[in-house]
Amino acid sequence: MEENIEQNENEEEVINRVKRFLEEGCGCTRGPNGGPCSGYFSEETVMSNLNNCLELSSAELDLVILANIQAFTRIDHIGDKRNGSPRCNFLFQSLTMCKDTFLNPYGLSYSRFRPLKEHFENYGISPRTYGNCKRLPSNTLPTTVVEDVKSFLTNYVEENSISLPGRVPGYKSDDIKLLSASETKMSVWHDFVAACTASEKQAVSYSKFKDLWEQFHPDVVVAKPMTDLCVICKQNTSKLVRLTNLADGEKSECVRTQQEHLDTVKSERELYNEVCEEGSLDSGRLNRTC
Repeated sequence: MEENIEQNENEEEVINRVKRFLEEGCGCTRGPNGGPCSGYFSEETVMSNLNNCLELSSAELDLVILANIQAFTRIDHIGDKRNGSPRCNFLFQSLTMCKDTFLNPYGLSYSRFRPLKEHFENYGISPRTYGNCKRLPSNTLPTTVVEDVKSFLTNYVEENSISLPGRVPGYKSDDIKLLSASETKMSVWHDFVAACTASEKQAVSYSKFKDLWEQFHPDVVVAKPMTDLCVICKQNTSKLVRLTNLADGEKSECVRTQQEHLDTVKSERELYNEVCEEGSLDSGRLNRTC
């Protein structure tokens, strides 16, 4: 997203700054009867021009200012080296004014205007290219390292994630893959670092690992502990939480339903443990026979 007007100001701050300027005046003596030249224009005129500029992108506003600079600056040879910057007469609606009065209808500061004037003196009216637009940041990772992280995550997800039918409670997306609640992104990162150490490859920091995780696998999440509950437990628990809003009959029914479910689960768990124990005994007897 391109930034308009000043990088460190939002639109409201720019508008308030211009209104303060109009109230206080520019302080020069170029205006009517030796007064400030900011008195040439009504607030409506200035704010109308400012609002139009706020609708422009940064590059579009640059070209508008460059065209104005061309109109009030005498440049004989574009591109030639000069001993100093030529003086210019600032104009707005064909009226000569001071620098401050000119800059405010466009919402500019002098720190924004000065580089534009220098750009015009060297290149004329042309889109301004910023210094780092073709230069990668110093902390940019090599493509091979990024691919290693992507491959590791893809393989890890295929081996350890599960996809549940329908929408998983607590998540807006229907198409997500869950990792066990016993895992964390930190533990997965530790596995990645160990794999890189074993293969003598470059690892990445934990924060960068998380960024790449979100970039390549935004659909993979670590299950919350509560999502390990069965659906019936979750429904009953939700009802119990809202007991204060239910009638007495519904309260009793909720408690009874939950207790019956817990009793059933307990019986199933006991049966499961008995079967597991019998299986272990049978396995021991078979080993001794062999």
